[in-house]
Order: sequence, then C-alpha cells, then structure tokens
Amino acid sequence: MDVNVLNGFLKDEHDLEGWFFPQDMLSLAIFNELHSKNNIKGHIVEIGVYKGKSFSFLSHFIKDTENLYGYDTFPEDFYESTNLALENYGANVQYELIKADTSELNNDDIKAKIDGKGIRILHIDAGHEYHEVFHSLLSFSPYVINNGIIVVDDYQDPEFPGIEAAVLDFCEIDRPRRFVPFFSGANKIYLCVTHMAKLFHEGILSNVNIKNCSRLTVVRDFAIIKGFSKVPTSFETINQQLNQFYELGKNDSKYNNQRLSELQNKAKKYSKMCSNNYEEMTLK
Repeated sequence: MDVNVLNGFLKDEHDLEGWFFPQDMLSLAIFNELHSKNNIKGHIVEIGVYKGKSFSFLSHFIKDTENLYGYDTFPEDFYESTNLALENYGANVQYELIKADTSELNNDDIKAKIDGKGIRILHIDAGHEYHEVFHSLLSFSPYVINNGIIVVDDYQDPEFPGIEAAVLDFCEIDRPRRFVPFFSGANKIYLCVTHMAKLFHEGILSNVNIKNCSRLTVVRDFAIIKGFSKVPTSFETINQQLNQFYELGKNDSKYNNQRLSELQNKAKKYSKMCSNNYEEMTLK
C-alpha cells in the first residue's frame, strides 16, 4: 500500500462515513505487507460494507489475480455510496458488491465467488448479534487460506457482548482447522489458524509501529498481542513472554475439558509469566 494513500486514510482526510480506527488501518496494512513479502495471495472479503470506508481502504491491498468482494444488504443509498467511495478513494482493482443477507447464503453461493483461490483477509463487520457473527465465521472460514487472517469488528464492545462470545465459541472448534486470536487492535480482533500464530506474532512485532506499544495477554490456550496498549511492555519483555508461552503450552490440554486442579496450575504459571504487565502498570 502506498505510504501517501495510507497516511490519507490515517489522517481521515476523506469525506467518508463509517467507523474505522487508524490503529486498525495500520495493523491491516502491516499484515497485508507480511502477505506481500511472503508472496501470499488470495481474495479479500468484507462482510458488512456500510458506505465503503473500510472497503475502499482494503481495495489498495488487492494485487493481480485477486478480487475484492463486499457483502451487504445495502439499504437506502449505501450501494451507490460505496461505489462512490471506491471511485474517489479506492484503487482501480477488480471488485464486486454483492447485495445479500449472508445468513441466507449456502456453501455453493460462497464457493462460486471464491473460485478456488481462497480468502487471505476476511473482514467481518455486519450483524453484531451472537448468532449472526457465529454464522459468518462458520460459513466463510472454510475458504480462508492457511496463511490468511480473519478480522472481527467491535470485539469486546460492551454494547455488543455477542461478538466476543461468538468469537470465543468459534475458537473452540478444531475441525477441520482451528482459528485462534493472536492480535488485538483498537476495536478489532485478529484470528489465524493455530500453527500460524507464532509466525504472525513475530511478524507484527518486527514492525516499529507495534513492537514498543504492545503487551502480551494469555486467554484460554492462546496468546494475544494487545497492540497500542495503555500499559505497554518492552519488546524484549514480550519476546521473553512469548517464548515462555510456547514452551509452557506444549503439554497444556484444551480449555474446555479441564479439572479445577489444571486450571489452578495454569492460573499460577501464566499470571507469573505476565506479571511484568502489572508491575509496569503500578510503576506508572
């Protein structure tokens, strides 16, 4: 993505309606760059387009042979507004706006669009109720490539508790693949398949904009880097904690079948591992 284009979005220079925080713009740009450096290709799909602010931003990630798809019911003049946003601020790429209620789509409908290439970025920002989010995750995740990411909006927003519940329930499914959270931005959570989490952790921490403004937190049996943290720890501390996490977690059982004694042991070791977070918070 061109630096000038990115800065234009970050500084909110455009007359685009919508909610898209600069921290998540930057995070998505970093992950897109990681894909580019590793020659990872696939389509980008957005569920919930509104008037095209994030959709026009994502258009700048599209490379040759990739398409951008946007699913929405497009009430009122939202379809026209999105096309106008693309015309004024988007890149000249292959895209398609699909007017549909995604809860009514079947596998054949989705597969027909993805055409075997797969999805490398899936951005979910449509219905905010539990069953809507869970359905979107279950319906589209099979088409996300192994190196791809799923991004879910408004995670942990107190207005929409169903989003966090849907994500965590989805992350307990391990067939045929398991997705886990690995990064948290301003108001979005980022998921990848389990075996890719370590590589994405290393990739995001290699970026100068992230490495010294983050901290690590352990949820269930996955580690999440909290970017743009209010109580950041040093890059060296996070690296040490990550190494400990991957070493400690080798023999851990999954979250949902644990006895109280197992949970007690985890409470001890992971609270000790992350204690630096709270020590540094106290010092401030």
